[in-house]
Amino acid sequence: MSYYIVIPAPVRHSKALSEGAKLLFGDIAGLAKKEGYCFASNGKLAEIAGTSTRQITRYLTQLESEGFIRREDIRDPDENRKIYLSTEMSKGVTETSNSLDKKVKTPLDKKVEHTNNTLTITDTNYPFGMVWDLYGKKVEKKRSIQLWSKLSDPTREKILKHVPLFVQATPDKQFRPALAVYLRGHRWEDDELPVAPSKKTAPWAKPEVTANRVRSCVVCGAPATHSYQGQSYCEDHDQYTKRAR
Repeated sequence: MSYYIVIPAPVRHSKALSEGAKLLFGDIAGLAKKEGYCFASNGKLAEIAGTSTRQITRYLTQLESEGFIRREDIRDPDENRKIYLSTEMSKGVTETSNSLDKKVKTPLDKKVEHTNNTLTITDTNYPFGMVWDLYGKKVEKKRSIQLWSKLSDPTREKILKHVPLFVQATPDKQFRPALAVYLRGHRWEDDELPVAPSKKTAPWAKPEVTANRVRSCVVCGAPATHSYQGQSYCEDHDQYTKRAR
């Protein structure tokens, strides 16, 4: 198997294929890139894909129904079944694989590349999932992936060191910008970390009810200024207290 898999755009964007079938095509393409076909049995493919032979059978049926592969059953017991890539798929896979073979020297020499209409998926030192889980605020994922894929490994390393500090400075996710905003704004290059908003009550918030209650005038309900014989009165109704005297 190669260090990478090649999934042509028609396979990747097919609505008739399950995600498992699309990935299986990449595995088959890796085995068949030299001759245009492979001898792998369902059991071998299941071992590679980490699934059951029954599931592999379903995936192969989907791929064959859509014309991406062709299976050739061999009656001779000394020969194995062959799985062919379609002519169009075989050509695209071979051209892309040959191009990558000249560029990819080791499993750690990795990028996500687009060659014509073929998407090539390879490994990376710092996959997107690392920063996605570390950042914590999981919104705008698609845009975040696009921005992350354009960054060099040294830049990704700087970001992964800065993100924990940034998250610590913005513990409330409500005030933490989306990862896409962080990446687009190069926030890891800021001289200072953001300051978390104060937890003081906002001026528009409902005031707290205190134990001290303002007494009201028993006549009009206005704030009382004095009391007489257990009753409270305001200045305008002071005559009530004088009359009582």
